[in-house]
Amino acid sequence: MSLRRSAAIARHEVRVLRRDPMPLTVLLVMPVIMTALYRTTFRAALVFQGHPDASGTDFAVPAMIVQFGFFLVPFTGFMFFREHMWKTWPRLRASTASPAEIVVGKAVPMVAVGFLQIATLVTFGIVVFDLQAGTAIAPMCLVAAVYVTTAVVIGVALTALVRTNQQLNAIGFLGATVLGAIGGALVPIATLPGWTRHLAPATPQYWAMRASNDLLLDHDTAGVVLLPLAVLALFAIVATWIAVTRLRFDDRNVGWS
Repeated sequence: MSLRRSAAIARHEVRVLRRDPMPLTVLLVMPVIMTALYRTTFRAALVFQGHPDASGTDFAVPAMIVQFGFFLVPFTGFMFFREHMWKTWPRLRASTASPAEIVVGKAVPMVAVGFLQIATLVTFGIVVFDLQAGTAIAPMCLVAAVYVTTAVVIGVALTALVRTNQQLNAIGFLGATVLGAIGGALVPIATLPGWTRHLAPATPQYWAMRASNDLLLDHDTAGVVLLPLAVLALFAIVATWIAVTRLRFDDRNVGWS
């Protein structure tokens, strides 16, 4: 495993992102706009549920991190399928980089984008939207960092399971929307139908939102993030296992074994 070769692939991905800023626009600009639009609506819902001191921002900022952070799943997979569309996959495979080095080189920039998304939203939340996080800011950001890293790993696993970029986009973006809704990232989970609350713990979004709600709305201690962190790590471990067992680098369709 050579970090130098992975770094070279990562630098290439960063150059591509600079030339095509659409992913950065979706992941960095849109969450800020959505926070501005919906924080008042969220405040009304939270006050109705028994959080009279809620500002709406204390729900909107983590919710937008969770909702848009899961878009890293299809964006991560697209980096692999793009090599096939550009006819550069054989050249990449012919290089001295091993499969593990290729995966790391492509995944690290997406994780960095996820961290940048967290920093952007939290900064705007504090400076512009009056987010009062206090000492909860560090554990909240830790959960968010593990969440976006898990999303990137899930993106690699999904790449191993689908045949085409169209399938990747359909499953990735639709999954982000549906799982975000069920997991309580689009609206407070207490406002959802009862049957969805039984499904919610099966989503990474639920555990990330549970941690942030406990910290920012219920003002619990930092220890409440331990269980969500463990569950998110479990999601990442399962996704890693799928990627390792299913991803085949010698196939024409990158993800199909």
